[in-house]
Amino acid sequence: MQVVFEQLINGLTIGSFYALIALGYSMVYGVLKLINFAHGDFFTLGSYVGYTLLVFGSAFITTHFGLWGGMVAAMLMAAMCLAFVGVLVERAAYRPIYPAGRLPAVVSALGASIVLQNAIMVIWGPRYQAYPAKLIPNVHLNIWGINITVLQIVILVLSFVLMGILYYIIQKTVFGAAVRATALDKDTASLMGINFKKVLFFIFTLGPALGAMTGVMVGMYYRQISFTMGWNYGLK
Repeated sequence: MQVVFEQLINGLTIGSFYALIALGYSMVYGVLKLINFAHGDFFTLGSYVGYTLLVFGSAFITTHFGLWGGMVAAMLMAAMCLAFVGVLVERAAYRPIYPAGRLPAVVSALGASIVLQNAIMVIWGPRYQAYPAKLIPNVHLNIWGINITVLQIVILVLSFVLMGILYYIIQKTVFGAAVRATALDKDTASLMGINFKKVLFFIFTLGPALGAMTGVMVGMYYRQISFTMGWNYGLK
C-alpha cells in the first residue's frame, strides 16, 4: 500500500505538468481552432531561460530569495520573458497568416516550432543541460510511512495555484469573458465589440507564460532538460 501511495504522488506530480501544458494548447485551440505546435517550444524555452537564470544568478537568487524563493523567482522571470516571445511569435507567425485559413496557419505554427527548437539548440547546444543540484534541495519526508519529497509538494502546490489563477482569469475577468465569447463565435463576438487582436495578444501572453513556468518546474523535477522535450510533451 505504501508503494501505491508513493506512485500516486509521482503520478499526480507528472500529471500536473501535462495538465498545465494542455491548458496552454487548449487556450489557443479554443480561439483559433488550430493546434499551436509552437507551445511545446515555449515550454522548452522557458525551462532553458529558468536554467540560465539559476546557473548564472545562483548567488544573487539564494541570497535574496532563498532556495524555494529562487525557484519561484526563476519561474516568474521565465514567464515574463516567454510572454514577450509569445507576442512576437503571434505577430510574426499567426496574425499575418490566420486570415488565409486554418491550413496555412497550421503550417506557420509548425514553422515557428522548428525555428524556436533550432534556436534553442544553437544557443544552448544539443546536449542535455543539468539544473544546478545545489539549488534543488533533496529533502525527503516520511508521512505515515509514505516517502515524499518536499519538491513534489512544492510542485503540486504551485501547479494547483497556477490552475486556480488561470480558472479565475478565464471565468471571472473581463478578458476571460472575451476569450470565452471569441471561442464560442468569433464573428458574433466581434460584432459585440470584442477586439479579436486583443484576444490573440492575451492568449499568446498568458499561454507561453504558463508554459515557461511549467518548464522550470519540469527542469527542477527531472534536473535535466533538452531542446526537444517540448515537442515530446506535446505529442503525448
